[in-house]
Amino acid sequence: MNPYDSRSDSQIPVPCFAVSLEIPRPITETAVIIPESNWLRLVSRIKAIEGVGPFFHTAAGALAGFMFSAFIAASTLPRGDPNSSTLFMAAIALLVCTALCSIFAYRQKQASSGDKSDILDEMRVLRNRFIVDQEDST
Repeated sequence: MNPYDSRSDSQIPVPCFAVSLEIPRPITETAVIIPESNWLRLVSRIKAIEGVGPFFHTAAGALAGFMFSAFIAASTLPRGDPNSSTLFMAAIALLVCTALCSIFAYRQKQASSGDKSDILDEMRVLRNRFIVDQEDST
């Protein structure tokens, strides 16, 4: 008791802090132990995957823009103008280049997605080989 405080013990406010803690239960998961050789093979295959660069997509878009500009410019010139035929020839050449870039971009994307799906299939095979309980296997 404080001798300088005129209140009695029952009048002194007592701070009360209430804290509620919610502790989550641990989640049980299946652990897969695989041989190191299989793990290193997966790691090397994943490192070998090259990201699909946007070069061919970007080039196809830029060439398509140039092609449309050349077609518009050639169509606005009079028929007898020698620049008109030059612009049409340039537009046709740009059309061919745009088509080639689009094909290369499509094939590059397909090759990259094929590598990823092969690795995922191999990972599923490894998982199914080492897991005894096959109930939740995906």
